[in-house]
Amino acid sequence: MNLSDNMCAYYLILIAFRLITQTIAERFQGYHESPHILLIRNVECVLDASHNGISPAEIDQEAKHAFEV
Repeated sequence: MNLSDNMCAYYLILIAFRLITQTIAERFQGYHESPHILLIRNVECVLDASHNGISPAEIDQEAKHAFEV
């Protein structure tokens, strides 16, 4: 399975899109930090990490798990 065919990535600049990022943080009960990654599947946040907690290996693992059938 090619994950890029099943996922969308969005890059938001917190200062420029403050209202959008605050809404996302409230909806998924996350912090409003930069850099930050949220992996969302079926309106559920399955990965929430920021700064040094962002791990490409963990993102890959969670993304693969999120799309298991």
